[in-house]
Amino acid sequence: MIIRARSKDGHSIDVGTIHVRDTYLGLLEGYVPPDQWFAEVVSETEEQTGQRVHALRPETQPDPFNPERRRLPPVTLQAELTSDPLQDEWCASRLTVLWFENDVSSVPLTDLVQRVVADLQWADLAQGFDY
Repeated sequence: MIIRARSKDGHSIDVGTIHVRDTYLGLLEGYVPPDQWFAEVVSETEEQTGQRVHALRPETQPDPFNPERRRLPPVTLQAELTSDPLQDEWCASRLTVLWFENDVSSVPLTDLVQRVVADLQWADLAQGFDY
């Protein structure tokens, strides 16, 4: 466990892994509309983790190279979360959360993660699993 936080519905959540990356990592050139790139990032994350991802859709912002276009915030964060089981047949529950930020250099990572976890309805989103 890296960080412990409490969800909106009162579950104690352990953050085991956090990934921080450039939102447009992998885009070699050109422009991709934000909704299309958002879907691409979510799909890629689901493929990598092998599970459904809860992705928080961000507000878009003007593209610095062309103000008539919109783009996603420049930083993507992914947290692998676990907690106690929601049902007796499982050992625990888990959820992968994906969200976007404009700047992660001026805010402690712990604060960013705790803010996101505090808004989660864990019982509605998490899935049971066995170790």
